[in-house]
Amino acid sequence: MLFNGQIIDDGWLDQVFRHGDNPVILACANKTNPDRLNAHTLVSRGRRSLKRKIGKAFSREGIRGQCDVIGHNVTKLLGAGSLRDLIAPFGDCEIVYDPTASFGRARTVVRCADALRRQLATQLHGVYLDPWRRTLFVVLDPTEYKRGGDVTKERLAETERLIGQTVSEEMKWQDRGFRLDIRIGFDLPHQKVLPVDVATAARGRARISLFTRLRARSTTTMLAAVLGTSAAAAVADGLPAVSAPNAKLAIAGGGGDSGGKVVGDGSVTFPIGERYGAQIDAMLGEEGSNTVWGVAGQGFWRRPEQGLIGVFGGHAKLDDEEVNRVGATGEIYKDQFTYGGYGGYQFGDADDDAFLGANVRWYNTDNFYVSVGGEITPDLSSSVGGVEAEYMPAFSALPGLSLFANASRGEEEFASAMVGMRYYFGPKKSLIRRHREDDPPSFFGSIGGAGSIGMSQAANVSQNIKETQAAYGG
Repeated sequence: MLFNGQIIDDGWLDQVFRHGDNPVILACANKTNPDRLNAHTLVSRGRRSLKRKIGKAFSREGIRGQCDVIGHNVTKLLGAGSLRDLIAPFGDCEIVYDPTASFGRARTVVRCADALRRQLATQLHGVYLDPWRRTLFVVLDPTEYKRGGDVTKERLAETERLIGQTVSEEMKWQDRGFRLDIRIGFDLPHQKVLPVDVATAARGRARISLFTRLRARSTTTMLAAVLGTSAAAAVADGLPAVSAPNAKLAIAGGGGDSGGKVVGDGSVTFPIGERYGAQIDAMLGEEGSNTVWGVAGQGFWRRPEQGLIGVFGGHAKLDDEEVNRVGATGEIYKDQFTYGGYGGYQFGDADDDAFLGANVRWYNTDNFYVSVGGEITPDLSSSVGGVEAEYMPAFSALPGLSLFANASRGEEEFASAMVGMRYYFGPKKSLIRRHREDDPPSFFGSIGGAGSIGMSQAANVSQNIKETQAAYGG
């Protein structure tokens, strides 16, 4: 995004503009003051706190300029008699943030109606939109085309050509994901449609209330139906649990009280419907002459703007000794902080016992975080804690590359420190968005750093298993 002569990362801006139940749905450049943005939301509640959040974020990133937050009354918007009426309160200034592309597309449809009215003048009766079929109905005045009771075919053919050419000209700058079918006739369509412009709304079916049928909870949801943009519903109702299938691979090296080691870790995450996701984790490492490995699975419900609730199960083995874990995990997302917790039961060659863990992540920027956390058994007989940091340089050639380091310390003189690199495969986005919209922490992540559901407390299997899994970052 270009604002006030500065290039701003769209992913970073998207994270800033999300604000609980009152996210920014549109931001435009101020016509009279180029160093100000107008950010539009659906309610007045929370505008001041949102403005403070945006101001602090701009200041932290060294962005010159200010942002005004404008709230809109949903009830009034629901009474819109035409598509033009719906988008009019948001102004016609330059769009700099339109996460669903809904407003840009709505403007295009309105421009199509304006151009058709200029070209056809009195020949045009009205322009209507069927949002579910993405169809534009151009209704002509039959009196303009009849001579002696018959329609002049030559003139009608010329009009059809002109309509197609006019709409194509207005649509040529639109993204390829949005295209309109055109239907031309002399009668109003029978299905529910929305008048595109005011002149159309004033004739025929005046003030057709498409939104009464939709019973939408927000303008973005209305536009999702009006323009067929599935992404709009995601913003209004919460983004999906997993934005798209994705994966990550990492390798780390370090040492501790038992010597040096190298560990590799991988995860594959995929959506299950809109609200659920699943992740498969695997780990393979080498400590001296010993090989340690593990596999695990997670299933979870998540709203990226709120938090995550999930269940997990996994198995790890070092030579002939093994340990298993099952349990539940949760995360709460609050601005730049992520609060996590987990608990469950451990069994196998280790002592069978319950465990509890908690952690806090602070994202100093959207591409850098530090975290602290730890884990204990209910009788306090065993504990481990640590710190972790991860940084994503956001190289254009390697957008998914990150660097991490962590350190852990626990009972029985356990100590470990690791450094490594990780690569995220999937949509290009910031680190905080990857963690909240794509993959949750790996089962084999660091307890102290990521506070993951990893198996670091398998101390009785061997000190090496505990050290490897507690120290390795998720």
